[in-house]
Amino acid sequence: MKQEKADFLPHMSQHPFRPYNIKNAKKLIIGSIPPHRFSEPKNLLCGDIDWYYGSKNNAFWDILKQSCGDIEAKICTRKRQKGFLKNYKIGIFDMVHRCARKNNHSASDSDLRKIKSVDACKIIKNNKNLHLQLFFTSQFAANLFCKQTGCKIDLKIKKKQRVALHNKIIDIIILYSPSPSWSRGYPDIRKHPNKNEMRQTQYQQIFTT
Repeated sequence: MKQEKADFLPHMSQHPFRPYNIKNAKKLIIGSIPPHRFSEPKNLLCGDIDWYYGSKNNAFWDILKQSCGDIEAKICTRKRQKGFLKNYKIGIFDMVHRCARKNNHSASDSDLRKIKSVDACKIIKNNKNLHLQLFFTSQFAANLFCKQTGCKIDLKIKKKQRVALHNKIIDIIILYSPSPSWSRGYPDIRKHPNKNEMRQTQYQQIFTT
């Protein structure tokens, strides 16, 4: 216990971005929280974009571009990314509003502690559609959502699962993570030569379902 306390930083990470395009979205992409350097005071790296999935090492926006069928899409700035999401009726938010981080500002979900979640129920209520699709970029984010809302899903399943919430039909899909180490927890995929194509195929559901 003493060792665990010693690993914690004395301050909290505050989520730097507000939920985007929630009301009109037909699909919501839901993650956990950006790396610590995106919180105040910011300490961004060259190549970072100061917004959701803005780490230069995160493949999220590249995967979306490859998956949407428009290889000419330009989504290399925050403004263009917002326009891209709005065009495809996609909203975005993260489950963690505030947290402490273990192990020297670790960006790993497993190293997040003292988590204060966003009000996901309120976000879902504020969406005007009666049929909504949720795409989680990690099991961790999906688990936080289920704990808060009471939704029952199998976190290990990558196929679509359906629940009812606030008089809405909710389809839930847990995506493979867009992080560089996404295949680490999948030994049957990790050494596959076409693993990134497999992940891209899964993300295509955002645009085809």
